[in-house]
Amino acid sequence: DASKLTTEDNLGVVSDGTGNLKVRMAKDLKGLETVTTKDATGNTTVMNGGGVTITPASGNAVSLTKDGLNNGGNTITNVGPG
Repeated sequence: DASKLTTEDNLGVVSDGTGNLKVRMAKDLKGLETVTTKDATGNTTVMNGGGVTITPASGNAVSLTKDGLNNGGNTITNVGPG
């Protein structure tokens, strides 16, 4: 019964009533240490408690941490006044 999945779990297994089991993933994931994504062209994004780092397949990584922004030598654009 999907309504009995706990709110603390990121994954759950639910029976559909016909002997089949379905794995369900929560919409809001919690307790993760690191999330790494990579697209088809090799650009990688890593997010963890220390910040976010975007590493293009070619070029310098850009990171945002508690210490500030390392823009990887890129030009900062589209900044509003103020």
